[in-house]
Amino acid sequence: MNFTLVIIIEAIVAFFISFFFLKKYIPLATSRGYTGKDVHKVNRPDVAEMGGFAIIFGFLFGIGFAFPFFAIYHYTLLAAILTVVLAAFVGVFDDLFTLKPLNKVILLFISAIPLVITKIGNTAITLPFIGQIELGIIYTIIFVPLFVNVFENMTNFLAGYNGLESGLGIITIFYFIIAAILMKNTFIVILLIPFLFALIAFYLFNKHPSKVFPGDITTLSIGAIIASAAIIGQAELLAILFCLLYLVNFALYFVFTFFYKPFTKVQETHISTVNSKGILEKQYFKGTKKVQWQKMYYLFEHWFYPCTERKLVTIFLFIQFIINAIVLTIWFI
Repeated sequence: MNFTLVIIIEAIVAFFISFFFLKKYIPLATSRGYTGKDVHKVNRPDVAEMGGFAIIFGFLFGIGFAFPFFAIYHYTLLAAILTVVLAAFVGVFDDLFTLKPLNKVILLFISAIPLVITKIGNTAITLPFIGQIELGIIYTIIFVPLFVNVFENMTNFLAGYNGLESGLGIITIFYFIIAAILMKNTFIVILLIPFLFALIAFYLFNKHPSKVFPGDITTLSIGAIIASAAIIGQAELLAILFCLLYLVNFALYFVFTFFYKPFTKVQETHISTVNSKGILEKQYFKGTKKVQWQKMYYLFEHWFYPCTERKLVTIFLFIQFIINAIVLTIWFI
């Protein structure tokens, strides 16, 4: 079957599996009380939780359709699929039982094992203008699991607002696919297309006002799919550049947690609140008038005040779109 036709069909399959799953899942979850409060709304409505299952099912059915047509990629596709599924399982456990940070990190390292296995014997990283740099066993046993873990965590950290996680994921994966097409990297295209279209279907229900929350199953799997495409497709640096917004947010939290907080003993609030007009309140460290800065959305709520949830998410999506457009342009000049 023609390559383009296979890609189109896997996209259609992924989209509609995800879409119709959510059509059934949302009322079922709501009726059974598996919901969470949408705290960024004045009336704090109940919203169905863990809708990310739809993305995973859509992705698996879509990639499952394409799988038989690309025998050359069976081994690497399977490794990427397993990485995404393992990350999704960690997300499920975290949503249900709230894993301790250390346990979560360990489990996410385990999710990288399929990629570690595929990279045995292939231990070079490709950089523009330089070419391949051989890192040896350091690449396999240190770089790959660390790369996967960081990507899974940083996509998990920039979350919590209607349409934010899914919107950022759509923009990032879309640009990654465009880059892959320009590089003639068919593996990345085959892998990312079904996830993108499953995520688009999810976004239709997750955008403001959200009917379903993504949960960690979504945020961790977004990081896992991007990391898998980057490692197997030998596009690690490009993936890092596309994810600069995530990386800056992750770096802020890392510096705050391991350097600032232990010395200052400041206490953070863990959730943004809205006033009676739906405006996100500025978040200060407890007992102070110092604006919280450990996550970018706290800073944006302060800089762009008065800021509603919809406005905040739009700003993030616009910034991510511009960053990715600049990266793509510079990369292929």
